[in-house]
Amino acid sequence: MSPTHSPPRGFLSPIRALPIVRSVLAALRARRELRALPGQIDDIDLYARLRSPAAPGSLDERTWRDLDMDAVFARIDRASSGVGQQVLYDLLRHPARDWTELAERDAGVRRLAERPAARQAIAEAPRLFLLLLPIVAINIVVQGYYGPNVQHLLPPLAALRGLLAAGRRLGEVPLLAEDPAVGELATRCRSLRWLGRLTSSLVHEAGGNELADTLMAYANLLFLLDVNAFVFSIELIRRNRQAMVAVFEQAGRLDAFCAVAELREDLPFWCVPEASAAPTDGGLDATQLLGEGVYHPLLADAVPNDLRPEGRSLLITGSNMAGKTTYLRAMGVAAVLGQALATCPARAWRGPLVEVRTFIDRQDDLLEGRSYFMVEAEVMGGLLSAAAERGPHLFILDELFRGTNTRERIAASAGVLAFMGHGGHLCLVATHDVELAELLGERWTAWHFREEVEEAGVRFDYSIRPGVSSAPNALRILSRTGYPEAVMARAFEIYEAR
Repeated sequence: MSPTHSPPRGFLSPIRALPIVRSVLAALRARRELRALPGQIDDIDLYARLRSPAAPGSLDERTWRDLDMDAVFARIDRASSGVGQQVLYDLLRHPARDWTELAERDAGVRRLAERPAARQAIAEAPRLFLLLLPIVAINIVVQGYYGPNVQHLLPPLAALRGLLAAGRRLGEVPLLAEDPAVGELATRCRSLRWLGRLTSSLVHEAGGNELADTLMAYANLLFLLDVNAFVFSIELIRRNRQAMVAVFEQAGRLDAFCAVAELREDLPFWCVPEASAAPTDGGLDATQLLGEGVYHPLLADAVPNDLRPEGRSLLITGSNMAGKTTYLRAMGVAAVLGQALATCPARAWRGPLVEVRTFIDRQDDLLEGRSYFMVEAEVMGGLLSAAAERGPHLFILDELFRGTNTRERIAASAGVLAFMGHGGHLCLVATHDVELAELLGERWTAWHFREEVEEAGVRFDYSIRPGVSSAPNALRILSRTGYPEAVMARAFEIYEAR
């Protein structure tokens, strides 16, 4: 076993001065917070958070949870590596902000979709995707700060050589030779070859030759070979930090795009979003969005529906289980996947690029002493602030102000929605309050889902239709479940009188 060496006094000061150290404590706090949140994916989302945790247009935590994007990511993820998973997750977190960026993502996927053998070569690149570079860099610093000796830091550093070697080999694959992303990756890896050679000497793994192991142990004891190699490696990392991040991103994108190419093959049908811009107040109008045959990719037998706002926001009514919330989520997921992966689960999707914001799931916060209604009020306040900004936004809202009485709920909802329906934003709102259809005016149009109450039970077709839901199906469903006749007679009497 090789002896270890305690670092000299002040030895770690240069490490603490590296640019990445400034984000280490924040990253560790973020990881603790993520573990405390239900449904989050630990480690896979760390790269996205470190790169640009609050970039314009990125999906906020509420929207991510409302659209169940962890499950969507799991459905999409066919990456053969941790690097590819992290980059794929980052693409979902940060949808394209312009059509040029979206076209580049689509082109990268198409190049690999047309060459299955090239995808196989990427998946089999030796040890390329066993390394999570941002985590390795953080481990270097964290272990250096807390670790008792340099030896504990050597394995993460030595792992870099696998990344660099595989990047160079990808450039030698004939099927990938013409891909500009692969060529740039190979060039960068060749430029970092000295780092690869240096890290290859950092760790001496004990083998079957006892004499060689003993000699290496004494050489380390006399000349501090591992410590010196470590110091030189840290300096090379400091000087080439941006190049290594670029290697990580380029390698990860190749794997992520392979995953998207396989996703496209697996979906029943899909489309690339098309631009269709209509100006309003000097900007773009999200109410010009058009979605044809949109479906939710997590549902095995999803019923496709259209999105046809035709210049107005949508108020969607219908009974529970009829399909309102699924429709909302399907439209939100379609917008995100279309802009993030240039792969929209729909037959057609046309319109401007939008920022998606949602308010679907909610609960009170007992630890903070906030009621259900206070949580609603605070979240809606934030969405109103977003609506005051230049759009276009796609706001997806389910049952506003359900934490208060009917009269105040309708009044507050009407005021909020009238404000949010301006400024080129598109609002998709599900509600049981059909009275809102008469209060919101010409900037809104009503659509509904319905069900058929039959002797054998209730049948849903999950298809959206124009107009307001008006049939008292909820009462009819109750009457089919064995409620006393006197109860149902009084309920129908009150319903007819209102």
